[in-house]
Amino acid sequence: MKNILKNAIALCFFLPLIAQGQLKHFTLNGKLAKVPPTAMAYLVYTPGNERKIDSVRLLKGAFIFKGNIEQATSALLLISPHGDGMRGKDYSSLQLYLEPGNILLSSPDKLSEAKVMAGQVNADNDAINLQLKPIAETEKRLRLAFQMAEQEKKEEIARELELCEVQRRSVYRNFITHNPDHMMSFFALKASAGSIPKAEVLVPLFDLLGPAVKRAKPVAAYGLYLQKLKAVMVGAVAPEFKLPDTSGKMVSLSSFRGKYVLIDFWASWCKPCREENPNLIKARQAYKDLTMISISLDYPGTRKAWTEAIKKDRLEWTQLSELGGWDSKIAKAYFVKAIPQNFLIGPDGRIVAKDLRGGALQQKLGEIYKQNQLSGKFTLNGKVGNFSSPAKAFLMYTDTAGKLLNDSTVIQNGHFSFSGIVDYPKEAWVIFNTKGGDSKAVSWDWRNFVMFYLEPGTLTLSSPDTSIARATITGGPVNKDNEALRIAIAPFQKQQNDAYDAYYAASKEEQKSRTYLDAMDKVINKSMDERKLIWKAFVQKNPSSFRSIYALQFYGGPTPDVQDVEPLFNSLSPEVKASKPGIKYARLMEKMKTYGVGAMAPDFTQADTEGKAVSLRDFRGKYVLIDFWASWCGPCRAENPNVVNAYQKYKDKNFTILGVSLDRSRENWLKAIKDDKLVWTQVSDLQYWKNEVAKLYAINAIPQNVLVDPKGKIVGRNLTGGALTEKLEKLLGKM
Repeated sequence: MKNILKNAIALCFFLPLIAQGQLKHFTLNGKLAKVPPTAMAYLVYTPGNERKIDSVRLLKGAFIFKGNIEQATSALLLISPHGDGMRGKDYSSLQLYLEPGNILLSSPDKLSEAKVMAGQVNADNDAINLQLKPIAETEKRLRLAFQMAEQEKKEEIARELELCEVQRRSVYRNFITHNPDHMMSFFALKASAGSIPKAEVLVPLFDLLGPAVKRAKPVAAYGLYLQKLKAVMVGAVAPEFKLPDTSGKMVSLSSFRGKYVLIDFWASWCKPCREENPNLIKARQAYKDLTMISISLDYPGTRKAWTEAIKKDRLEWTQLSELGGWDSKIAKAYFVKAIPQNFLIGPDGRIVAKDLRGGALQQKLGEIYKQNQLSGKFTLNGKVGNFSSPAKAFLMYTDTAGKLLNDSTVIQNGHFSFSGIVDYPKEAWVIFNTKGGDSKAVSWDWRNFVMFYLEPGTLTLSSPDTSIARATITGGPVNKDNEALRIAIAPFQKQQNDAYDAYYAASKEEQKSRTYLDAMDKVINKSMDERKLIWKAFVQKNPSSFRSIYALQFYGGPTPDVQDVEPLFNSLSPEVKASKPGIKYARLMEKMKTYGVGAMAPDFTQADTEGKAVSLRDFRGKYVLIDFWASWCGPCRAENPNVVNAYQKYKDKNFTILGVSLDRSRENWLKAIKDDKLVWTQVSDLQYWKNEVAKLYAINAIPQNVLVDPKGKIVGRNLTGGALTEKLEKLLGKM
């Protein structure tokens, strides 16, 4: 493997200790040619919880080390030809693995070319080294060229060196994949981690390790470390801190919420840090909206060195430090064990990128700020038919403060125009009222509106005839993606629209017919399944598209299955995840982890139709369907016959229903209960969307329901149509 001393070239390290376990004996017999009689050998390893350094003088090139280890352990062998210490003149080194039993080492020439004969771990190490050798040779050549090159050429060489690192990690990954039960896979995993381990990269590799390897104490301990490391992986909320600046004033990370913040860990004594500082200065000059915070790991008593380095390197941004060196609590909270190291935090306080050095920092900032430049003024120009006054067009969307706006304008010869400000691409609707008046006079039938995305720039709405529903929107990348999606789902959307049209055209008797409703559900569910496949595929293929966060919302529905949608959300670009809809969706997923299938249903108490307090716990011991609905909700009323049917079938089999209404009018609520024959317990606080139970269960659309088992655990959500009956059949038997 790569000589570990070389890792110190680009980073400054903190090296931790590991826990001690049961020890076993090893003997290392070495024989080297061409070494002077003054030569000394040094063996550095960690048999328990303390690093150990053994030394011995070579006799005619031979040496022996004996000791105890828990199991195969990484070690460093150093040869000092002049006997002047581990880092003496002309020293050489070799990384190897100590294994219980006898280990033989020999070389006719250089220590770096020595052969190690021991157990499986060293045999695997030889196999890996064979693959790494050409990569190491290329890297050596590039490093020499880097030292001699001009600045412009250095950037090109640096990219080639990064490619070498990618190739090296690929070798480790391939070994782990094909040898999960070898202990060497654990060492390969740690080697692939480099100086700045990343949970998002290492956890999937760790999961590949075999059960026996994972049971080894160092491996198990590393697994726990990786779980903790997730706290600073991309997408996680950055740990809060409060530190003094150079004047002693306390500064907290949360005080910068709403901005992009680069947290840079460095120290005045760290040469690689000082060499990286010019790149930070360039980034700050290029992106003046970026907030920079440098956290120094300078040691106690070195305040002067810290402040002088700030002045000398011209670091004219917020500088913080505990002056605690590697004992810095903040460095530990961010798992910083090598510097320089940085974390880019988004406006929502989540980590969007890390370890951005050299050109990588400016590249990432360029991507982010290019996306953010989308925020700004929009103009929507429309042409539909030849309508004129008193015809009006209405534009509905949420403004930058989150308030729903209902803008309007008069149509002249079919032309109309809107303008305004949006802080990110957001859903919007255009509605027509050809007779004038307000938008409330227009039915929210699919024929009467078009949905699109307001985004900065000039947008054009046009229709081939007088139909607003057939209008298309051009202008902007989000609407381009939306149009592609619209075309893809159009056949299946038409199936659903036709089904609803048929339902509303049917007689009252047909609308209540179980056979009719089941047939309608089958068409609608099939249409939805097809659209969900399209939305999912779009998200997977377009992680950087702003349209993907909305496609994910449609795919997951109002109460998404977190196990299903979280991997899709995590695949989105950091910029999309850090957007307002991205942040909102992340919060919804967190809520669903608490209130999703498998979680305990939160208890609540609300008044029934007679004003009596009713609690969910009153129904403990039964299967309970918590049904969220309202008298004013058409889809809820259409679903009620299904709910009535399920109740009648299973009311005598330890099943009941608890209705929670989002009504505002007590009179309308009670009338709907009577008209729809909802004979089970009904509760409501008549607070509309502010219903406390609805907020508790993260209800943002109705109808919705939650099925709770006799022990109070959620076993189903959103079981509508035939799905409710199917679920009850599985739980309670077929009726």
